[in-house]
Amino acid sequence: MNGVTRGYAPLRILLRSLRAENNGAQITVGITLENGEESETRFFTLTSEQYCELNLKKGELSEEAYVAIEAAARLCGAFRCGENLLSYGSNSVQALSVKLMRHGYTREEALAAAEHLESVGLIDEEKDLRREIEKCLRKHWGAGRIRSHLWG
Repeated sequence: MNGVTRGYAPLRILLRSLRAENNGAQITVGITLENGEESETRFFTLTSEQYCELNLKKGELSEEAYVAIEAAARLCGAFRCGENLLSYGSNSVQALSVKLMRHGYTREEALAAAEHLESVGLIDEEKDLRREIEKCLRKHWGAGRIRSHLWG
């Protein structure tokens, strides 16, 4: 089944399963799309916060609820991708957003994910700046060279 609707047959969207993962930090949602002739099950991973915000319960869903779940799952994927990228080294919100866009996320998804990661303390631009300045000072660089390095 491509997309949410197919032909003229009425489409039923059913939330079939909910499974907590990572000690409840994430919820995998199983949704079945059926039109009488065919059915397809899709799985989406959400953060526990997203799950609570969407107020999901097993049973039939509206198309709007399904679209909201898809969007939340993409954002959750951007969070996880951003966490993975940060494991390689610190980034600013802007730099991480650009990297997330290179991984296929929209500008809005990338920025929202980077800002979320900053809000939970995984991005600390001031701390990173202080660390970089200290590194330059250990190399006995002068103020002009440090300034040039930081803006370059």
